[in-house]
Amino acid sequence: MPPPPPAPRPVAPPAPNAEATQVLRTQAKPEEPINLFDLVGFGDPAQAKLDQAWQPRGSEERYRIAIGVDDHGRPVHLDFKETGSAVGIFGSAGSGKSELLRTILYGMAATHSSAAVNFACISREHDDQVWRSLYPIPHTALAEPMRSNDLTGRRFDEALTGLLAWQVEQFNRWEVKNFADYQRLQPEADAEPMPMLLVAIDDLPGVLRDRPGFAAAIEQLIRHRHSGIKLVYTATATEQLPELAGATATRIVLRTSEADAVKLIGRARELPDSPGHGHLARPHQEPLRFRAAYTDLPHGTPQSDYFQTIPQIFAERIRGQGPPARQLILPPPGEPPAGIDLPLKVTEDRGFNAKPETSLSVPVGVLDNPFHHRHEPLLLDFAGSDGNLAIVGRPRSGKSTAVRTTLLTLALTHTPAEVRFRCLDFGGGGLAALRDLPHTRVVTASHDSDFVALAVEELETLLAEREKSFAQHGIDSVDEFRRRREEPLDEVATDHFLVVDGWPEVHQHPGLADRVLRLARRGLSYAIHVVVTANRWDDLPRELRDLAGGRIELRLADPRDSLISPEHADSVLPDKPGSGLHNGLRCAINVPVLGDELPAYADEPLPEDLDAKTRELVQHISKSWPGDRPAQLRRPPEFVGYDELPEAEPDAIPIGIDGHGNPVILTLNGDRHRHVLIAGGRESGKSTVIRNVLRGIAAYPAKEAMALVVDYRREHHHALLPDSHTLSYARAASQARSDLKDFTAALRKRLPDADGNTKSWVGPKAFLVVDDFDLVRHEEGLNMLCGLDELLPHAEQIGLHVVLAYNADFERDRNQIASRLGHDAYRLILKDAPGVTWGSLGERPRDAGEARLDRRIGADTSLRVAWIPHPLET
Repeated sequence: MPPPPPAPRPVAPPAPNAEATQVLRTQAKPEEPINLFDLVGFGDPAQAKLDQAWQPRGSEERYRIAIGVDDHGRPVHLDFKETGSAVGIFGSAGSGKSELLRTILYGMAATHSSAAVNFACISREHDDQVWRSLYPIPHTALAEPMRSNDLTGRRFDEALTGLLAWQVEQFNRWEVKNFADYQRLQPEADAEPMPMLLVAIDDLPGVLRDRPGFAAAIEQLIRHRHSGIKLVYTATATEQLPELAGATATRIVLRTSEADAVKLIGRARELPDSPGHGHLARPHQEPLRFRAAYTDLPHGTPQSDYFQTIPQIFAERIRGQGPPARQLILPPPGEPPAGIDLPLKVTEDRGFNAKPETSLSVPVGVLDNPFHHRHEPLLLDFAGSDGNLAIVGRPRSGKSTAVRTTLLTLALTHTPAEVRFRCLDFGGGGLAALRDLPHTRVVTASHDSDFVALAVEELETLLAEREKSFAQHGIDSVDEFRRRREEPLDEVATDHFLVVDGWPEVHQHPGLADRVLRLARRGLSYAIHVVVTANRWDDLPRELRDLAGGRIELRLADPRDSLISPEHADSVLPDKPGSGLHNGLRCAINVPVLGDELPAYADEPLPEDLDAKTRELVQHISKSWPGDRPAQLRRPPEFVGYDELPEAEPDAIPIGIDGHGNPVILTLNGDRHRHVLIAGGRESGKSTVIRNVLRGIAAYPAKEAMALVVDYRREHHHALLPDSHTLSYARAASQARSDLKDFTAALRKRLPDADGNTKSWVGPKAFLVVDDFDLVRHEEGLNMLCGLDELLPHAEQIGLHVVLAYNADFERDRNQIASRLGHDAYRLILKDAPGVTWGSLGERPRDAGEARLDRRIGADTSLRVAWIPHPLET
């Protein structure tokens, strides 16, 4: 609350204002004002002893204060135990209504500690120093003006309703009937403290004109007669509040019209012209005439034009002297903006990643819960009801920032082995800062249609692969899948997120909307999540809206379009990006930086250097991650010439360039990578790979490596091998059959003897290179390459390497050659390769020459095969 400004000199009470409609009054004699603090026994606030003034009162004196004196100078008391649920102060302009309302509040504060009574002070405008002096005292739970369509007013309605519900809950818990019984029970039963709350409203008719909806809250207060909440209000005439005036049991009637006096106290009664004179009408008692005490008096003798008043001295005296009142309305969430607040430290196994209490449940903002008078973390539970998330708001409402905060919070609580992100950045580059996260597979803009398609296609194939994997490993649910994360299930990461920032742009990519919708429909069962943003709810397909269990609604262009609450949507501030609604409550999304980076931003809607701070956090996460860094989605270069590769060496054959620009080399001297299988459709580049391998064989010293080449389509591969490295070049079945019989016969001589002893042999390494094996195998005797299958288990001992290129699904055909080679072979997968399930293999090659190298040991690699033209091409 703002500190009170210097007080101006108090204004003298206004002169009497004669009105024809007023009751006849006698001429008032000059009177000394009655000092409230003297009347209630508090004395000089500067010298008062609070331990005496606030000592617990007996049941008769509790909540009973003097508010003035009668005609004989005796104190007149207002006892809130007997007033009913409301006290109304009625009077014409200048009669002293507002002054009497303040007298009541200060009288209660002077005689009761903040543990016994609290105030909620409301008016149309708090523009005088006495109202403002209520801000710092510990009794004040709220002191705010309320205007038309004011967020504070709406939050107060909810807070008041919540407080009433809490009191009823406590009454039921302790089996008491009313507030008085609870007060007697509380010290002995160790029940929660329940101070009386005075809801003081100056000019209630004006407040209701500004906020008609506030009438419902007033009706609740009147209806709960046994609660500890009392309404004290001022009004000029009964016709302004006909129903409420009739329901108000305790009425204080100052100078007013004759008609109102008759309605309120039964008949017109004579009063002096000076303010503060009136009648106190209590239930079942004759109205009592009195003169009200004052609070707005100078402290001591004024020595200049500016001096402190008694209420200001009183407020300074009791500041911090009692328990602060439970705040009915906390500051709106997001003022000032909050950053990501997590208990972070670098560890050997998780890097800069806190382990979440609940997997996939992350705090991304603050929820305002005025019903329970508190702020709560805005938790998104991606393993539960928020599995798919939709963030909707007008342009510049903070959608992309909300996505960044969500993904960064996931990255700060989960390792790259637990979550992976694929981001379609259709919102103008807002997600580019996340590209360097080790969790990020790809961030791509709309113009790069190939990458957009690849990102979605990866998840489609992953979904299909997981369906098979769940059945194969007996996984019954996605929860069980997450529990078995540590098992060798051939998974790059457990949970995958597809982010579409800017949904309308999907229509620029034919078929993309339906593909994303299918992922949203089926993905959650296999740990695949969809996060989308849009300007309007109507921009999203109806089914996608229904599938998005998590919803964050920022400021809308038309609040009437809200799917959460049109009334609450109208109160979302238009100049506060990140402010919105979630689960029916107002919220503020954290900005995507750590909380300790924010002190300098308190006065800014969003930090000007937000992008830079976000990138710093991304770099911190990236550098601190100690584990393997999963590859990002990258396309190989569009063309690679053979001269761009390093020189081939024995047992090290370069075949292309990967997405990072590094050469991809086949090392053939290991026990797991002796052979090469090349799978691809027509015109996919299989023969080009064969040419690269032959170039590599030619790099061996003469007579150290020799090759038998089978080439039915007559690609003239022999032109790439010198005679010194060529055993034979077979172009037809008969020649192939003859050459293969001789080839296998020679290799049999290198086999171990009957006792298993390895023979010592001298000669070149033997390469069998077969292009289009799917054609060769149909010839008689060539299905098993003339008995070569029997030699494969001894390939390392006899110096055998086999290179097969084919366009067939050998797993389905159960070809023994391909299956036996697969255990000890590189597998190079080109475009349209049959019988390949992708899933964890990554992106599928789309163009001729693109390939995926599947290693038995080590990471798989995407590459572009080096181009070697046909030997007869010029």
